[in-house]
Amino acid sequence: MSSGNPRQRTVAIIQPYPTAYREALWEQLALVLRDRYGIRLSVHFGQPVGESLGRNDAVRAVNVLGQKAIGLGSRRLVLKVPSKTVLAADLIVIEHAVKNLESYALIALAKLSSKKVAIWGHGHTVTIPVSRLSLRTQSVMAKMTDWYFAYTSGSALRAIELGARKDRITVLNNSKSTGALRSRRTDEDSGSPSFTCLYVGALDASKRVSFLSAACARVHEIEPRFRLKVIGAGPDTELLVNPATRDWCMHLGSGPIENFLGEISDVVLLLMPGRVGLVAIDSFALGTPIVSTDSVFHAPEFEYLNARNSVVTADTLEAFVEGVTALLEDRPRLRELSSECRRLALVYSIERMADAFATGIHKALYDLETPIENDSPGRAPSFKDGSH
Repeated sequence: MSSGNPRQRTVAIIQPYPTAYREALWEQLALVLRDRYGIRLSVHFGQPVGESLGRNDAVRAVNVLGQKAIGLGSRRLVLKVPSKTVLAADLIVIEHAVKNLESYALIALAKLSSKKVAIWGHGHTVTIPVSRLSLRTQSVMAKMTDWYFAYTSGSALRAIELGARKDRITVLNNSKSTGALRSRRTDEDSGSPSFTCLYVGALDASKRVSFLSAACARVHEIEPRFRLKVIGAGPDTELLVNPATRDWCMHLGSGPIENFLGEISDVVLLLMPGRVGLVAIDSFALGTPIVSTDSVFHAPEFEYLNARNSVVTADTLEAFVEGVTALLEDRPRLRELSSECRRLALVYSIERMADAFATGIHKALYDLETPIENDSPGRAPSFKDGSH
């Protein structure tokens, strides 16, 4: 009988492509897995395709997999070639995306071996319209894999609806590193009130740039002191940044929001009428409330927003404009929202996310069932339950 140490367990995570905002998570997760459980992490990346190319947010990374994009009618499928390290891992974490052809091969491999495969996802696709076939395929994936890492509590409930076992789900409460943003503070009482707002994110159809441009033009007509600062890039840039908007729109450039801290010290609102995702975490870290709409294709992190930390209007131009102008005029309300945002910055942290991820990985590897939490930490009443 061998008297040596037990073999170190390994986990491999496959991501669409490498981004700067995830680097802190990989570092924190690797440390927690190593120090607490003796598990070795490797993260592997594809390359940006389609809409992702226009976001200009990819960074250099090791462990980049070979990849081929395959057109199938209007759909773009992607085949990433798993490396030896991926294939040797005890647990492989894949994206809950129908387009990734390698995922099906890895699920089949796990069924024929002692390997485990887990999914990291939204429960099912929520950011774009989804066909019945895609939904059925995502359901099969959820049922056939060994664990589900849910972005949010809502993602977990969607995964359960698709057939994932609720005792094999970990809610991550998706987040990002925000230390630099939390260091930026604005004292509204130190001088004249600011009417400067911020948009940050991709400038593409998912963010409804045309809607934002029209709304901001109207806000400027009502309140001439209004200004919008923009951080982002994409195919719809000129819909917002053009000669007609130069009186109130300032394009700061593109890149991580942390690169622009000195230029956004006067910002009091984040204007996000389109898809809201991790910008919710930016909002909390900055202490800057979001004004958004109740459109249907938000990312899972939209559920972090509620009437105590943001304003979500009906999905019309008039309602959005009214929501922005009313909040700019109501400074006590603005301060209340800002205070709650700052409190939540410590609730939805990268440290808590990494801790939950590591715990779930350990449970997945060792078949340790877990009860799912009923809700997100620190959750306040939502807009949808009428508690505002």
